[in-house]
This record gives sequence, structure tokens and C-alpha cells, in this order.
Amino acid sequence: MVKHIFFGLICLIVLSCGEKPSGKQDKTSLHKYGIPVSVMLPADVGIKKTSSGNVLAVAIRNDSGYNMLVLMGVANYSSVQKAKFQQREQIVNNPAFLKIVEDYEDGFLFEWQGNDRIMYDFRHIKIVGDKEIVFQAGNTCECSEDDVRKMLASVKS
Repeated sequence: MVKHIFFGLICLIVLSCGEKPSGKQDKTSLHKYGIPVSVMLPADVGIKKTSSGNVLAVAIRNDSGYNMLVLMGVANYSSVQKAKFQQREQIVNNPAFLKIVEDYEDGFLFEWQGNDRIMYDFRHIKIVGDKEIVFQAGNTCECSEDDVRKMLASVKS
């Protein structure tokens, strides 16, 4: 009896030491790319830093639909709510905008018309010191609502 219990425990330990699932997410610091935040990212993403004028951009992508852009510039507002309002006004006034799907204190998820189909995007805003950090779907992302929800969850973690 004791041998069976011991054998069962050994089997459980060996089985629990298997490979990690490919969908695993890790907390990743973007500090080395110049952006002072950490986000939960899929293990298989590629991260590329670019800049345009006063805006620092970091593109985060993989081949499974994760396609996010993180932008950082000087904060025009001291509160997330005011920065969110500015972002929302820009989106709502775009002719491709269809509707706000969900609204959050620090951002929103929205629907837009592009390439003859409905797509989704989001904005999530953080103010860190005198910097405004905006998370959104990547410029080349023809995102489904599910893709956007996964990206949004990774920055809210």
C-alpha cells in the first residue's frame, strides 16, 4: 500500500514537470524599450522599438493574433480620465468609427469599419509621471473582438 502511494506521488511530480503550455503569458517589463510599465505578454511575442518625433512606440506581435502598439509621449493631462476623453474624441470623430463596445475608467474597446468588414480596437491609458502611455491594437491589426479582449486583458493584469 505504501509503495502504491509513493509511486503515485512520484508520477504526479514527474507529470507536473512537463513543458509549459504555449499560450502561457509572462510579466514582461518594457523598461528596456524606454516605456516604464510591465504587461502580461504571450511568451512567443516579438518586441520592436520605434520612434516618431516626440513619441516612442513599441510594437508587440506574434503569429497568433497578438498585435499591440504601445505609444508614449508627454502627457497633455494630469488625469487618466482627461487623457481618455481626448483619445475617445479622436476615435468617435473618425468616419470609420461604429460604436463603443465597452467603456472603462482608463480606456475603452470600440468597433470600426475597415476593408469591408467590422474590426475592433481599444485604448488603454496610463499616466506615469509626466508621460502618457497609450496601449492600442497595432496599425496592421485587423483584429477580432476576441483578439482585442486578450490584448486588453494583458495590459490590465
